[in-house]
Order: sequence, then C-alpha cells, then structure tokens
Amino acid sequence: MKKLQKRYYGVLVSIVVFVIATGASYIVLNKAYGSEHPRIETAGEDASPVPSPRGNVNEYLAIGIGASMGIVSLAVWEGGSSVQQDTISIMLHSGLEDLTVRDLEIVRIMRRKEKFTIPELQKYSPASRQSIWRLVNKLDEKDLVEETGDKQLPSSGRGKPSKVYRYVGLQKND
Repeated sequence: MKKLQKRYYGVLVSIVVFVIATGASYIVLNKAYGSEHPRIETAGEDASPVPSPRGNVNEYLAIGIGASMGIVSLAVWEGGSSVQQDTISIMLHSGLEDLTVRDLEIVRIMRRKEKFTIPELQKYSPASRQSIWRLVNKLDEKDLVEETGDKQLPSSGRGKPSKVYRYVGLQKND
C-alpha cells in the first residue's frame, strides 16, 4: 500500500513537471524564435494567408521537451526510492563490524522483507536457527530490528508460533 502511494505521488510529480516544462519551454521558444505559424497561400489574388494544419513547430518542441522532463522526473523518482544505504555501512555505523558475510546476507534479506520470522529467514539462508536468532537479537539491541508484537504460526500448522520482526534500520538511531 505504501509503495503504491509513493508511486502515485511520483506520477503526480512527473505530470506537474511535464506541464511546467512544456509551458516554460514554449515561452522560451517563442521568445527566441518567434511565434509565427507556418503559412500557406490559397490560389487567387484576394486570398489571405491561412494557418497551416501542421501547427506551430514551437508547440511540438515544447511538448517534446515537457514529455522528456516528465519521463526523466518519474524515472528519478522511481530510481531514488530503490536506492538504499549499503548494508555494510549501516552495520559499521551501528558498531557491528564483527558480522560475517553470512550475517550480512541475512541482514540483506531482512531489509527486503517488510516483516519476517526467524524460521522464514532460515528458509533463505544456510545458517542455523540459533545463528539467525543471535543475529536478530544483536540487531534488536542496536535498534535496527524490532518486534512487531505479532505471532505467526508455522506453515505446517503445528508447533509454537514465531515472533514477527521488522527491519527498521538507522531510522531510530539518526
């Protein structure tokens, strides 16, 4: 839901950029090159010039510039949302320089998921349940992970419910 709302705002921003860029470029093009429409003459001596059905070249250029700017702004909006701080730099900033490559891979998985349980992380990693549990606790102590308060039953339907966590990153620390 949050991603959809963010994408909605991105589309709105790109439409606004399109409108502003089109208007501004049309004004600049008319100042620089004039606003004369291409004309065609009709047969006869009394005939007056008639505007060409092709329209003003400045209009087409302005729309092209506006569309390009709108597309670029949408691409930057979408691309900017996918740029995240590097997992390693987050761990170093949090004083967790002793993590292994396997630990960093598990943290990368946590960052991708909205919510997770230790058994879910175990599916994506060859690390043991105990290793993952220790890592989650270590990240919880550094306020990088927090319990949601929810419980999730195992997929088999039997066994003890697992605590549900979510990765919060440096948002609490900064």
